[in-house]
Amino acid sequence: MTKLMRLVAIAAVSMFLLVTPIALAIEEEFGNGVDLSDTDVIDYDQSKSNYDEESYDSSLYSVPGHNNKQALAPESYPGFHTQVGECLEKISDDCGVIIFNMIFDSGKYSDVEECCGQLLTLGRKCHNIIVESTLDSPELKGVNKTEVWENSDNLWKECGASAPL
Repeated sequence: MTKLMRLVAIAAVSMFLLVTPIALAIEEEFGNGVDLSDTDVIDYDQSKSNYDEESYDSSLYSVPGHNNKQALAPESYPGFHTQVGECLEKISDDCGVIIFNMIFDSGKYSDVEECCGQLLTLGRKCHNIIVESTLDSPELKGVNKTEVWENSDNLWKECGASAPL
């Protein structure tokens, strides 16, 4: 049961990490003018509150002094975020989670064989772009990048070895 709970938690974090940068890039690219802070909220007497909205920032991707607008990590090169989105479209969510677990959690809770075909079809370049993008996310600050890249290489070799000739 503990393993199942851990897998569910990892899957939830994985999906957040994979989807959030894409959604932010789409919002930034299309400039749809939708401001989520303008949604209807329960009205209460703010004069009795000690809450200072100007100094509070709940966003993980916010940049100070930019009206709490969410921002992506800097692009490694122009078009990087677009490439990440295009690469993520080529792999199913389920396999994305399984591959994420294999790379970022040393494969403790994953059986990746069922996703090797998708990984190899994705291609090494896209695979590396997704890993790089995930490593750049603030949530993974402090992660052992050398270990992550070693896990990534090992996964690629494992999938390549099991691929039909």
